[in-house]
Amino acid sequence: MVQDIDALIEATVSCSIGHMTKPKRRSISHQLRGFIRGAKVSQASIAREIGIPRSTLSSYMAGKCGLSGRTIDLLCAHLHLKLVQVPKRQRKALRDAQGRLFDPPAGLALEH
Repeated sequence: MVQDIDALIEATVSCSIGHMTKPKRRSISHQLRGFIRGAKVSQASIAREIGIPRSTLSSYMAGKCGLSGRTIDLLCAHLHLKLVQVPKRQRKALRDAQGRLFDPPAGLALEH
């Protein structure tokens, strides 16, 4: 019952002049970039602490390159993130690090 009320509130908040705002699909990379942007430390500090060149993190943040699985693991550990499977009924109400609605790909999302 509470989940139904939460979904109704979410749907009401998402309305824009009578039209529903469709949540955007946010890839794991997009979600990770959002958490990095939202960190209370600089990208240079994050890069230094996980042992990668600052230019690598900067290029990743600009969408110019990807990261290795090892580097993603280091970033997630540093930011205290974990990959979770989101139940189908909760997917439409998820918000990214900037508070925007998103629909996780394959039901996977990063969370603190």
